[in-house]
Formats: sequence, C-alpha cells, structure tokens
Amino acid sequence: MTRHPHTPASDPAGARAAIAGLIDALLRAGDTPSADPIGRTGEQTDARAGRQAGLRLAAAALRDLDGLAAGPRPLQVAVVGPTQAGKSTVVNLLLGRVAAETSPLAGFTVHPTGFQLAADPLAPWADAFFTGWERQPASALQRERLDCYALESVPAATGLPAGTVVWDTPDFDSLQAHSYQRGVLDVAALADVIVLVLSKEKYSDLSVWRLLQLLRPLLEPLGGRPLLICLNKVNAAAEAAISQSLRARVAELYDTPDSRGTISAVDIVTLPHDPAIATLPTHAPASVVRLRAALTATLDRTDRNGRAAGVRHLLRAHWDDWTAPVVSELEAVRAWHAAVEATTTEALQAYRREFLEHPQRFDTFRRAVAELLLLMEVPVLAQTLTRIRQVLTWPARQLFARARGLTRTGPGAAGSAADLPAEERVLRDLFEQQLTGLARDTLRRAEPQRPDMAYWLALSRRLAERHAPLLADFAAAAHAHHQAFQPEIEAAARQLHATLQQKPALLNTLRAARVTTDAAAVVLAVKTAGLGVNELLFAPAMVALTSMLTEGAVGGYMNRVAHELRERQYAAVTAQVFAAVVDPRLRELGAGLDAPGLLGIDEAQYRRATAALEDWPDA
Repeated sequence: MTRHPHTPASDPAGARAAIAGLIDALLRAGDTPSADPIGRTGEQTDARAGRQAGLRLAAAALRDLDGLAAGPRPLQVAVVGPTQAGKSTVVNLLLGRVAAETSPLAGFTVHPTGFQLAADPLAPWADAFFTGWERQPASALQRERLDCYALESVPAATGLPAGTVVWDTPDFDSLQAHSYQRGVLDVAALADVIVLVLSKEKYSDLSVWRLLQLLRPLLEPLGGRPLLICLNKVNAAAEAAISQSLRARVAELYDTPDSRGTISAVDIVTLPHDPAIATLPTHAPASVVRLRAALTATLDRTDRNGRAAGVRHLLRAHWDDWTAPVVSELEAVRAWHAAVEATTTEALQAYRREFLEHPQRFDTFRRAVAELLLLMEVPVLAQTLTRIRQVLTWPARQLFARARGLTRTGPGAAGSAADLPAEERVLRDLFEQQLTGLARDTLRRAEPQRPDMAYWLALSRRLAERHAPLLADFAAAAHAHHQAFQPEIEAAARQLHATLQQKPALLNTLRAARVTTDAAAVVLAVKTAGLGVNELLFAPAMVALTSMLTEGAVGGYMNRVAHELRERQYAAVTAQVFAAVVDPRLRELGAGLDAPGLLGIDEAQYRRATAALEDWPDA
C-alpha cells in the first residue's frame, strides 16, 4: 500500500473505527448506480464487483474484531459453497437433524440462517455484529427482504461443542448472487471455521477460487480460521482424481512463505453421491462420521488470537486498489483548486494590465485630482460661479460631487454597464472570462472512461447552474471594493493639497486651472444635457490638469502618489475581491458535490484511515 505522512493513530478501536468509516463510505458510493454505466466493459464491471466484495468482507472482519473485544462469543461455523453443492444438506448432517430447508432449485437460500446448539440464541453478540440486518424467525424470512437473517436454537445431537452456531449461507455464483452476497461474506468474517462445500460439477469453478482468494488472508495461518473442504456428491470412480486436483489447487492457494505446513492442515472430506444421506438415517454413514469428526478436530485448534493480523493483511493487500477511486477524486479536487488559483492569478495580471496600467482606463489618480479641486477654493470667482450654477441643471460642483459620491451608490444605480466606473467594468469582464474558462476546462476533463469523470461532470453542471449568481456576487464584491477604496483616493487628494500648499505659485496656477476645468465642464454639461462622471474624468480639461500636475515642479512626487495608489488598489482588489470572495466561492463549488458515482470522501477522512492502517502493529 502507498504510505502517506501522518500523525500516528491512537488506540486500536479508534484505528479500526477510522478504517471502518472509510470502508462504509466506499460501500455506500459503490452501491449507487454509476452516473454513466453505458460503455463500461465487462472487465470494469467485474473489477467493481470484486472491490465491493472485498470491502464488504473487510467491513465485516472489522466488526468481528470489535465483537471479540466486546466479550465472549460462541464458536461459529460457516458453511459456504456454490449453487447446488448441497450446503443446506451438509448443515443438517453436521447438526444431526433437519434444520435447514433444502431444495433442488438453484439460489433457494438467500438469507444467512444460524442454528445454535443447545443454547439461548438471543445473546447480544449477534445483533451487534449484524448491523443493518433485521433478525427474523427462519419461517418468516421472505425472498423480497434480503436485509434479514435468522438465528435459532436446536438441540445438540452430534457431539459438537454446546453453543456452537452452524450457519447456512446463500450461494455466491448464481446470476442474482450479487444481491445477497453480503450474507456470505458477513458469516465468513464471523466464522471460526469455514466449511467449503463443493460438488464434482463446481469444484473447479472460477467463482470458487475467487472467493477463496479473497478469504485467504483470514484463513490459517494469517487469520487463524481453519478451512475444511467437503467434496459432496462424488462417485467412487471419480473421487481420487477430483481429490487430487482439488489438493493441487489448494496447494497453489497456500503457496506462500507464511503458509508452510498449513496445506496439510486443510482437511478434505468426501461424501458419496447418495440421496439417502440427506434423510439423516439413524446410523450415520462412515463418510458423515468423518465429516463431523473433522469439524470437531478443526474447532479444537481454533485460535482467535490471530484474527487481527489476518484483517490487517486483508486490508493492506487491497487498500491501494480499494481507495484508488478516493485518490482519483481527491486529485480532481486538488486539480480544481489549482485551476481556480491559476485563473485567479491570470485575472489579477489582466486587472493590472487592463486597468491599472491602461492609460485610457486607469482613473484613480484623476479621481484624486478631482478631489483635490474640491479642496482648492477661489474666493474671488465664487460669486460668478454661484450665479452660473443657479441657472444650470448640471452645475460643475454637482458633477464633482457625483465624482466623489459615485462609488457610494448601489451596484445597480449606474444603469447599463457603460455607466459603471472603468474599474468595475474591467473586473466584470474578468469575472466572466474566468468563469467561462473554468467551465470550458471542467467540461474538457469530463471525458468518458476517466476515473474522475463523475467529479468533473458534476462540477461542470454546478458551474452552469450557478454562473449567473456567481457573476452577480462577484460584481457586488467589486462594487464594495470600489466604495471601500474611496477614502484612499480622498487621503491622496489631501496629501497632494498639503504638498501644493508649500508651492504657492503652483497652487495659484492650479486654482486658475480649476476655474477653467469647472467652466469647461459646465459648458459641456449645457451642450449634452448632462455629463457623466467617466466623461468628466477623461475630459480634455481634466487631462490637461492632470498632465500639469505630473509634469510640473512636483511631477516626481505626483507620479509617486499615482504609483502608490496603483499598488494599494491592486492589493485591495487582491484581498477584498479575489482572496475574500472569488477564490473561496469558486473552491466551494468543488466541494459537497452530490451525483451518482461520486464518493464525497474528504482528504482528512482518507488520511486518517490510511494512517490508522499504516500504524496497525504487525504483531
């Protein structure tokens, strides 16, 4: 398994809980139909089914460990096997009475049904282990309800230890087996001994060896569970050949360094093809006696101390494969965050280029000059200007008041986009470009057969749904920034005025220029029946006045003030618009997506579970 930096896990129960939580989340997501099942290959379907089976077994094995830690529990025998192998018959032979219902129909048993020998079957261990199941009497089980199990008491009759529970389980190889597969895997994880029932028709089936390969970490010696094989319904003439072939396959299964000496411990008991056996005659045939004796001997060597090591081995063997979809989805989330960061950086660069450094759009310093003019009064001309303003609808002083108060109105007060301040128009265009670029990128990534296709498809849909509200929110943030920056402009104007007061000659020249600017604005207002602030700031008279300031005796100082205004405005946009609103809102789009095929497992949960598994002690 892939290792990750982490903080060491705490107690074993807490570690198991972290792992179990992630496995449960994977199971829930895997049980949801894919967003795009069309086009999935048979190999992909098999791989998905194999992952789900492994996850179910692991979840049950973790509950088994919790149950063992909680208190004593009777011995458990799981009788498993493919269709028509005779599982229910073998259960009855082991119990010495007809308890499990038999049928010649394939897939007849679909619920796990336990029979406890001479003991009260109402012990709490069963309900604690079978979480998500409903316990019912065997006679009340219905094929339409697959989330049920039965546990009943039967008299002891064959010498098995009192209290032992023998479980009859569904098959694992029929067409409908996937719908009741959990019953087989849960009982296998609970078992102290697994009795595998095979027939001459099914002993070499791929489904049998797939199940054994999955169960292998839980079997001796890793997981402490002995395996007993019952070769059922075999003719005498074929017994030797089938047994030899079966032993060879078992040897392959146990051919690992940690399994030396274990192969010989896997007992294979053969039952003849004799329908009379199923009637449980008074005197049991020798083959049935051997089967019961083999189970008793196997139960005697049961050791639950190795269970945790087997579960750990199961988890580590499959962890990278099981969590690959999680890793893929988390990488998609990180890719989305990177895309948001990249487009935000591009937007800020464009903001500097298209506004702060654009000679026809950057109006911040001109706004400061307009504020400066308000600070420079000309007493001699005050009476004349007053008479002019009384007869004009749009007097110059009102224009300057609008210049100062424009950003104090609501975002919709400007009317059309053309009426907005230049900065807001630029920012709105940049927001639109950023959203469009991100939408195009997410759609490009939502390609069929990509492991993270479901994430990008869901994100693309969310982007489309929220495009207009996001634009409105971003525009509001830009407007709020524009308002909030007005005190910076006024402070720059006061700073300019204080500097000019130290230059009386230049100040008088500018006062005269202010009269010219005021009069020019008034004349233009009369001709156009109203002058917008944007037009005023870039009117020839205002441009001339700004040039006079930046090219005159204090030009170097004025240019420094303009540069400082640019940098403060850039910092304000970065912090108040992009860092505070745009970037987090866009990142939020990629979180909490709810669509078929999505896991919704966050990075913290994945790392906690992975850390817990890595810290699980080997002994």
